Amino acid sequence: MNITQEREKYIQKLDLQIGGMNQLLSDKYMEVITPAKHDEISRLRRKAEVIRRKLASNEFEIAIIGLEKAGKSTFANALMGIDILPSMDARCTYTSTSIRYGDSDEAEVVFYTREEFARNFTDSLKTMGIEHAENLDFTTLSLSKYQDLYNSLPVNNYTSNLSADIENIIMHRDTLLRYIGMPKKVFKGAGELESQELKNFIQNPAYAIAVKEITIRSSMLRDMQNAVIYDVPGFDSPTQMHKEQTIHMMKTCDVIVMIASAEAPSIRGPQVQIFESEVDEDGIPFNEKIFIFGNKADRANDSLEKNLGDMRADLSRFNIVRREFMDSRIILGSARAKLEAEGKLPDSGAAAKLAEKGITNGISEMRSKLEEYNDTERFETLKKRINRIYAELEETLSDELASIGEQGDVSASLTRIAEISTELLTNSENTIRTKLEELKTSIPVQFRDKPLSEEFGSRMERVSSDNYSVTEEEYTIAKNAASTTGGNIAVDKFEIELRKLKYAQLRDYFISTIMDVASDTHKKYDQKIHDIFMDALGVTASHLYKEELDQKITDYTVNISAGNRDDYYRSLVERFATDLFETIIRPNFGGRDRWTAYADRELNLHSLGIFYKNRDNNLPNNRQPILYTILFHDNAENIINGSSFSTDAQISELNDIIASNVPNATEERIEALKPLLRELYIDKGSASGSYVEKICKKNPDIDDVEQFLETEFDPSAESDFRYAAKKIEAITADYYNDRCSREKLSSSDLDTVVKHLNTDLNILGYMLVNAAIPAIQIDNAFIYFQIHSIEKLLRSIDPTDPDYSFRSFISGNIARIACGQLADIEAEEKQRRLRQEICDEIRTVLGSIKNYSE
Repeated sequence: MNITQEREKYIQKLDLQIGGMNQLLSDKYMEVITPAKHDEISRLRRKAEVIRRKLASNEFEIAIIGLEKAGKSTFANALMGIDILPSMDARCTYTSTSIRYGDSDEAEVVFYTREEFARNFTDSLKTMGIEHAENLDFTTLSLSKYQDLYNSLPVNNYTSNLSADIENIIMHRDTLLRYIGMPKKVFKGAGELESQELKNFIQNPAYAIAVKEITIRSSMLRDMQNAVIYDVPGFDSPTQMHKEQTIHMMKTCDVIVMIASAEAPSIRGPQVQIFESEVDEDGIPFNEKIFIFGNKADRANDSLEKNLGDMRADLSRFNIVRREFMDSRIILGSARAKLEAEGKLPDSGAAAKLAEKGITNGISEMRSKLEEYNDTERFETLKKRINRIYAELEETLSDELASIGEQGDVSASLTRIAEISTELLTNSENTIRTKLEELKTSIPVQFRDKPLSEEFGSRMERVSSDNYSVTEEEYTIAKNAASTTGGNIAVDKFEIELRKLKYAQLRDYFISTIMDVASDTHKKYDQKIHDIFMDALGVTASHLYKEELDQKITDYTVNISAGNRDDYYRSLVERFATDLFETIIRPNFGGRDRWTAYADRELNLHSLGIFYKNRDNNLPNNRQPILYTILFHDNAENIINGSSFSTDAQISELNDIIASNVPNATEERIEALKPLLRELYIDKGSASGSYVEKICKKNPDIDDVEQFLETEFDPSAESDFRYAAKKIEAITADYYNDRCSREKLSSSDLDTVVKHLNTDLNILGYMLVNAAIPAIQIDNAFIYFQIHSIEKLLRSIDPTDPDYSFRSFISGNIARIACGQLADIEAEEKQRRLRQEICDEIRTVLGSIKNYSE
């Protein structure tokens, strides 16, 4: 059967479904079918009608998404081969635009009503944090008053686009008011379709901000007559309305084309958040129907291969593209090169640059892949939707059908069903209990060598000035924020703004990393638990209700065992790492804020120091070198060079110097000098080696060396603790202020700010790996959480436990789990029951649809 014949077959199946549902929606069945069920059947009928229309016309909806300025409109023009949508590096699309084939060229522009526009305006002001936004009217708010309100807000990166929109509304208010609330405007003919006036409604804020929706029909789309193309706003737009438009289109369309930059790939927060949990209207994840177009490949210079690798890594990491589609769904090219080749845009040499890289503009390849997807995977998806309609229809009427034939003797059947249910319950409980206990016992063994801490630590080793140095963009943002009206730069303000940027970046990376490391491993155990239940219940790959039971078992196990994992691991971050971020990165170095941050968290930092792998056990908690490094950058060079804070290594070097220069220095005599040498090192620091060497040359006898050291460095302390700490001055507010003032620690210029921040980055990375991660003990946390989850499941299958719920699960799903055994009972029961006439007719209708489906 070829694809045309198969399409016709499924159209006939849909006709039968639609006809059957039309019958069920007639008034004669109202006594059985409740209003709520009537509405559900109407919904299924509309769904079938939409799918039929798509099948009959082979209509294919394509949503083009991406960040603002990614080149979505340029790609859409190149894909269509026409120059309808405005394309440039600036922000282009202000609202969703759909383009489809038409016998004549025509565009319809629909404008916001005054109420809709006013509501969106108020919502934007609220999003930025402007107080009493509901009292501000876009028709009367002056630009100067708005700018005063905006300038009083804290600095937030995400408000810039929103602020630009608000300013555009105010500046272009007179023009916008001519269109807000206006009836739709129609453009006809190729000339009007490619006119600047229409492009203004798509791009020019003086017109486009008033537009709610644009639909374009073009005769130029003869080669793509079945396609409906949607150019939606960038999904990094801060406007909630735009985000909702984008997600709605992604849910309803047949395929998603995401435009990414091959020039500088960056999969950022907005993309990741949208793909985290969303599925389309049929429960199909976005990552199953997505294609990626790596645009602007001509601009990638020599970094194209690396950029492609980075893009693949991010797409895989954030699960935006499924692994099995990674090779076939990513296409590199240049939409502009395609339009230049067709004379739609001036030649910039893009095609020649692509040729040098050995690639094409990618548009033809993308069209071919989309057409192939339309004929294969997408058609398979439509078939699944069609087949699912009957199952949903049957499920909708399951209660009504269950009431059929309550007359008659059903005790025998009920007894047999009860026996099957009891046997299934007992056997599955025993099997699941045994397997879960085995899994629970194996977990501590699996994580004995702390693989999660090792993975976590390896990722945190990236936190350094090498990988997170201040970028030109960050430098410019902080500099602009610190500029005064006279053109000067406030150094303190510059440092505050720069550290704020780095704080958010580094803390987000730390949190997302611990979430990733833990979540990925939990998912593996979720699957193991899921498989235990599936096997125990006999749900094989060929089981009639495999798909439904798969989901129901997932719901059962996850609802009982999962808990709030994100909050659990986030609390570990808050407990063991936040103090480091708040003390090292957020406050200015050498400033009052750093002392305040330290003083507020002093005890927590002392506690964290207990886990620090290079802790000096000869010093008390409040005088550990880690604290002086945080506050004053003492020994910071040791971090950069990868050496220890402890004095043990330095004292060992001094031992070697004595052994080399004093002939009668035995190992025992040198060991006895250790307290004196530690005191010497505390006093002399990095100059200790040369100092000891001079002592040895003047005193070539070990007795003389010892006498000299005893004279210069009094060893009369009562204990090593006090002795080692006595020359390290306690950290107090006066001591901090004195050192900062005396050593002029605060930044005097912008370069020093960057230098201090880079040092703090290195210190933070070192502390995270060597103190925070050992303190967090993610492996132990994982073991506890996972074992606790398994124990909750074990309680749920224990009939003696108050949390026992497995019997209810079996009872609610026995008809599906034991469908083979119950099939004969159901057939016998149907023969015994006296069916009511109206229910007979419903079953007849459903039966006719089902028989054709089978």
